[in-house]
Amino acid sequence: MAKQYKPWWKRVLLAIDQLGNVVLLNGHEDHTISGRVGYFAHTTTKRRWKLAQGLINGLFFWDKNHCYNSIEWDRVGEYEQAPSAPGGPAAQ
Repeated sequence: MAKQYKPWWKRVLLAIDQLGNVVLLNGHEDHTISGRVGYFAHTTTKRRWKLAQGLINGLFFWDKNHCYNSIEWDRVGEYEQAPSAPGGPAAQ
């Protein structure tokens, strides 16, 4: 049986989100901006992550904890490996 894909437009939006994570935040190519912001808002004390999380969660008002729900918990090591992560290679 063929694998069912999300609609084309949803896949395009996801790709744009992942591109934004790489271009704007120098993050991992398989993660979204929301997941990255959610992860760092919950694991660091930096105010900028909390502010960004509030802004993004406000944009996605129908998903109360959008950023937290977007975290890929099985792949969190990739958040820490990203060059712009608080303890990542670029920070050293």
